[in-house]
Amino acid sequence: MQTPVPIVRMIEEGWNQGHLEIVDECVSKNYRRDIPGETLYGATAFKSRIETTRLAMPDFHCALGEAIVNNNTGVSRWVCEGTHQGELLGIAATGKKLRWSGVIWYELHEELVDYEWELFDQAALLTQLGAIPSF
Repeated sequence: MQTPVPIVRMIEEGWNQGHLEIVDECVSKNYRRDIPGETLYGATAFKSRIETTRLAMPDFHCALGEAIVNNNTGVSRWVCEGTHQGELLGIAATGKKLRWSGVIWYELHEELVDYEWELFDQAALLTQLGAIPSF
């Protein structure tokens, strides 16, 4: 099955192209996003996360992989990459090309993204940033 249109638009237009206004068109007024160590509430907080990430990696790109969708609920696999050119996770720019992967589980309400739960390979990202030793 295919990833729902609002999720695709947020990845392609929001994350990859930096068009933050797309978030307002794709998320519900009750939007919540749970990520490791933090919960974001509302479109404004989510747009801030995108902006912070893109400032740290201006060439940021995320590609969606396989998806499993059942009615208004689904999960998609993704792979992201970018060159670390600004502060990310409290770590100054390293100039390194980063690549990590994860999954996002989502719920839609009236064709808008209402909830997202994201899990990603933090160890791979932190190892590439030099914050933790490789395994």
